[in-house]
Amino acid sequence: MDTPSWKDLPVVLVAGTASWKDLPSCLATDILSRLPVKTLVQSTCVNKSWYALITDPSFISTHIARSISDAQKNSDHYLLISPISLSTQNPCYIISEKTCAEVSKIEIPFRTRSQTVLIAGSCNGLLCLTDECPFHFGTDVYLWNPTLKKHKLLGPSCFPNQLRDRIRMGTAPILGFGFHEPSNDYRVVRVVYCWDEDYNYLGRVAPRVEVYSLRKDSWRVVKNAVVPKIGNHKLWACVKGSIYWMKTEKKRGPYESIISFDLSNEVFNEVKLPKHFRDEVGQGAIFTVLEYKGSLSVCVFDINKDYGGECLSLWVMKGDVPAVSWTRQYKIILKEGVGWPVKFSRSGKAVMETVDRVPELTSLISCDLDTRKFKNLANDGPYSVDAAFIESLYVKSFLQLIAPLAQIARKLCSGIELDRVLEHLLRISNQALEQLLGSSTWELCSSIEHDRMLEHLLRISARALNQHCA
Repeated sequence: MDTPSWKDLPVVLVAGTASWKDLPSCLATDILSRLPVKTLVQSTCVNKSWYALITDPSFISTHIARSISDAQKNSDHYLLISPISLSTQNPCYIISEKTCAEVSKIEIPFRTRSQTVLIAGSCNGLLCLTDECPFHFGTDVYLWNPTLKKHKLLGPSCFPNQLRDRIRMGTAPILGFGFHEPSNDYRVVRVVYCWDEDYNYLGRVAPRVEVYSLRKDSWRVVKNAVVPKIGNHKLWACVKGSIYWMKTEKKRGPYESIISFDLSNEVFNEVKLPKHFRDEVGQGAIFTVLEYKGSLSVCVFDINKDYGGECLSLWVMKGDVPAVSWTRQYKIILKEGVGWPVKFSRSGKAVMETVDRVPELTSLISCDLDTRKFKNLANDGPYSVDAAFIESLYVKSFLQLIAPLAQIARKLCSGIELDRVLEHLLRISNQALEQLLGSSTWELCSSIEHDRMLEHLLRISARALNQHCA
């Protein structure tokens, strides 16, 4: 049944003059937090109180939390894929995991030194980007909100000389990006390795560590940091406030353990891989550390052993560092040429890069590890992927909220149809009231009968929108 238009609702008179301020703040927040980002941006033009509410950091956190919760409940999820090589036009694509159809296209609004770009990390709809080219990786770091189409080049490093003269000094930066929940802050970690006179990265020149805070918009040095050798600048993940990388051990083989960095205490720790881990794979196996359904995982793609195909093993970590345990979630045989996972989606499907030996598959595919069924996502790679993309309203610090957001809202509101906005509010309001019935919030609204409350809300919204968006 179609949702009725606000124009079709019966007119119900309410004594007195009603306004949005008459609603309990918790109900107003709950209703608005269900709106998509674009509608919220439009709504900042309604009046000062809506603007103040929507731009409040606590409301933004509530909206992000609801977006994540809704994404986990929905049967469809979204992926953002970005071509690594930039051209005259630099489009990223939002793709439906369920239908594999393109939902939208977004232009990357900046150019990098090497004309390549890599998603060095993503969290709650914010992307951390840098050059994919090893000679420039980690020198310039960008934070980008694709939904609001705003970005920021992070400020000068605490180690400018090492990053400026990378070839002479043999500088090799490592990046990590994550969310520090206690301070509601997004942070970038940069570990800078430099050669010593014998061309050793872990010789007589100690690695240096700095952390960027988005709230403070500045880098600061992590003093006395004891940093092991991180093996690959692309093999990392952020899970529950800690960033993880694979560790390199020269004597015992390529990878024996994982390095973690806690964003709270800013201490590096070592996490041992499962016992007999290396006995089960060949010497040429590919290791990737990834987030899998909210937990840290190590994915091993074995291309050397004769399995009649290629062996994919997924180990999932349980517990908190250092008291952790490992469980092997999958060990499956895939057809030759399928490739290896680069990310896991919210539903647990593997997003994989293929090789040129399977003609029916594109360069980027989605694989259900339970059914072993594949879906083509994109061709003409390589790509960099955010497999858990959500729309984000986060604009703190680097978007300078007050002026630009109002300008965006005015443009978006210029051609808006009032009845469509109110129909959207009708659906949102109805959902909110159904969930709030019987709660403490509903008790605050008990003076208005439930069957009239929704019409009351719509009339308030109609009056506000008629005044400001007509």
